Amino acid sequence: MADSIREQIIDSVKTTLEGIDGTGSYTETATTVQRFEQSYDANGDMNVDAYGLANLPTIIINAFGSEKIGGSANRTRRKMMALFSVWLFHDKVADARTTDAILNSWAKDIEIALMADHTQGALCHSTEVLMDQQIFDLEQFPDYVGVGVLVEFIYQHKRGDPTTP
Repeated sequence: MADSIREQIIDSVKTTLEGIDGTGSYTETATTVQRFEQSYDANGDMNVDAYGLANLPTIIINAFGSEKIGGSANRTRRKMMALFSVWLFHDKVADARTTDAILNSWAKDIEIALMADHTQGALCHSTEVLMDQQIFDLEQFPDYVGVGVLVEFIYQHKRGDPTTP
């Protein structure tokens, strides 16, 4: 069975973000890029290993639901929002930049990666980076800092068949 256009977009974006490797126009290097995975240990605490936090920096993709925003007799137009969260540990001995500068650099690299092809391989009409928000206090994991980048994807599919563009 074919994946929905939405799933194809998320898979394409994951592959794109895996290309953030510190070369070319990228400053940072993504060690792990993964889809959101909710996981708890036997004590009911969030399972850090499920997030790949042992392999920092990690980009976690959390695609929210999509919303119908229009269409025609045979096409449905949709808007999907996704949050790309970068989690890292700032080793001030290895990297003398301020934490703020590192988080801004990650937001920049994610935007560069996603906007290199705003159609995500012809799956979208548009990709827009709406905002980035620095996260300095992650209650569950106080040793980590992060930045979240909120992105909007506009796409369409055949009415009644979300697998066909």
